[in-house]
Amino acid sequence: MFPPRLFEQPNSVFVYGPSRPVVNMTVFAFASVTNPEFHWVELGAVTGGRDRLDPVQLGWIPPDRLWIVGEPDAFRRPTTSGMDRLSDMIHSDEPPDSLDQLAEFLKLPDRSQEVFTFRSSGGRPGVVAVTDVHHLQGELSARRISSVLSVHLNAGVSVIVGNGTTSGTLRDLFGFVFRVLGPEDAPSEWKDHRLVCEKGITSGPLGGLRPMSYEAIPLLREVFQRAGSTA
Repeated sequence: MFPPRLFEQPNSVFVYGPSRPVVNMTVFAFASVTNPEFHWVELGAVTGGRDRLDPVQLGWIPPDRLWIVGEPDAFRRPTTSGMDRLSDMIHSDEPPDSLDQLAEFLKLPDRSQEVFTFRSSGGRPGVVAVTDVHHLQGELSARRISSVLSVHLNAGVSVIVGNGTTSGTLRDLFGFVFRVLGPEDAPSEWKDHRLVCEKGITSGPLGGLRPMSYEAIPLLREVFQRAGSTA
């Protein structure tokens, strides 16, 4: 259903759609398959309580890998520290534009540097799953986002982003783009949702912009069934 390179190589992945819980659970599925040691970052305060199928609500995110940033301003304030955390990520033979990428990265605050520079064991790509990224749209330039993604990919880290609204201009910055079609607030009706790959997959069941039901995609079906039996 999905090309092996999606999970075996560092990638930038964007998932969006009207249902925040379904989008977030889809991000969880991609992240957990890529590397079970992924980090989970939530941007903005969760209002109105969590859905019963939310990965955090289900206790599926270990506390030491859960980052809840209630004030997205924390991701916008510049900083000049963090070079020590990146010393083992930038190789001596990196192209000249790596310094520009590093400069952009170091404009992020210490907390985000700590989240985004963890190193994974076992030779698998590291993974940072970021949800509710719409809280940062309009605040970070496309150039800044592109630079940060490049730094992660060069360091062997996949970035999997979830957005519970429209894609906006972000889809142009990511290697893989998935759109979730379905009811806005009906995560329990996950079988009514469909997944469309808008970028990154050109052949197979998900090629050609063909929508696939969640029930027909083993990776997603298993995650939602497990969530339903746990909730």
